[in-house]
Amino acid sequence: MIYVHGAEVGSERIGRRDGFYGIATAFKGGAPAPIDRIEAGYRRLVAHAQEHADEIFILPPLGVEAGQTAFSRREISEMVRRVGIPENVMLARTWLVDD
Repeated sequence: MIYVHGAEVGSERIGRRDGFYGIATAFKGGAPAPIDRIEAGYRRLVAHAQEHADEIFILPPLGVEAGQTAFSRREISEMVRRVGIPENVMLARTWLVDD
């Protein structure tokens, strides 16, 4: 089964739901979350992916495309690389677009 990271824009749902794994990148009301909160959510996804090695997760740039983060694609990318990317987490093609 393939799960796509991503939650409904503006949703505060985090974790796995309905074929998605949500990571909060903004607070209710739209204020961007700090990088440490986004990183904590990504670390939870990494742990979940490692526990479910038979599933594939597709990861877009966290919050960048929806305009929900104060961080650039490069900053989010550096955080993802620092934490690490499990073998069953695939980066979406949208990582290839320049900011």
